[in-house]
Amino acid sequence: MLRNKLQKQFPKSFLWKITLLNIAITTIVIAISSWAVYSTACILVENNQSAEYAAAFRVALRQDLWIFSVIAILTGGLLHLKSNRALTKPIRELIRATKELKSGADPRPVAVRTNGDMQELILHFNDLVDQLSYNRRQQKKLVSDLSHEIRTPISNINGYLNALKNGVIEGSPDLYTSLHNESERLIDLVEQLERLKEWDDARHQHFLAKDQVNAHDLVSQAANMFKWTLQDRGIQCEVHAEPMNLVVDGAGITQVLANLIENAIRYYSGEGPVRITGERMESAYRITVAGPGLPIPEEDRTELFTRFHRVERSRKRETGGLGLGLAISDEIVCRHGGKLFLETDGHSHAFQFTIPCRE
Repeated sequence: MLRNKLQKQFPKSFLWKITLLNIAITTIVIAISSWAVYSTACILVENNQSAEYAAAFRVALRQDLWIFSVIAILTGGLLHLKSNRALTKPIRELIRATKELKSGADPRPVAVRTNGDMQELILHFNDLVDQLSYNRRQQKKLVSDLSHEIRTPISNINGYLNALKNGVIEGSPDLYTSLHNESERLIDLVEQLERLKEWDDARHQHFLAKDQVNAHDLVSQAANMFKWTLQDRGIQCEVHAEPMNLVVDGAGITQVLANLIENAIRYYSGEGPVRITGERMESAYRITVAGPGLPIPEEDRTELFTRFHRVERSRKRETGGLGLGLAISDEIVCRHGGKLFLETDGHSHAFQFTIPCRE
């Protein structure tokens, strides 16, 4: 009970706690010093002066030491309070920003006015706030994108089915093809989100399930998956991959190739074949998927590998997609220690990625 009462009476503020602790330490030091001075001075006077003089000296010295001690403690306390207030200001700022963050707001960055560990803590906290703010914006964007992308095909399917039910239109092969295309768009959206979840989970793992595979076989098999799609679109495809043994996650690299080839077909525009090549380099293996395509504005090229980034949003709505394929591919390649990049003249695009090799 007594302990709880004392805890209630003791201030909870860290500033006041450390200030009171400093004052207590200062008081103890001054008390010990004053006692030492008083005792030494009294002994010296008693040995060299009369008893009456020594008694008067003890009274005067005691009063002076009391006055000095009180002034020193008060002055020291005020100085401690001022210095502690300055030292703990970053902590109070962090507490303020944390409360704002907890309430769902985006707090302003905490100013860095100190060095050492506190500076590092503040910098890390500001980076964390920036990352959380970015994630929150991306979440809102994802919800908005999903609601729009899903609403369009569902509205189309619902409209057609309602018209069929009411006898407004009659079924035909073209109508059924349109309904099938809309359902395919929905399936594609769901598959992209599933791939995103899989690689988000993989990012928290410290290893990939890697096996030794032949690069030529990997590239050829990925290209063969799109053989009929290429023929249906009337697009020529040239595949040339040099053989080389790679230690990779075969499923992941196949997914990267599938994303790049699918994009090359989806956004194909102009004349010329889609070229898929694999080249041995000094310390890596480079795979390229190149072909003519719709123009990519220069301002969008640096953001192509960012999640949910879309080039020409209206065009994307027609072709489907959430802007996840290249972002996922980039993460897979980075997990292998490689790099995914784009070389383009504005109309002919070459997506390339390298994988460090160890034979």
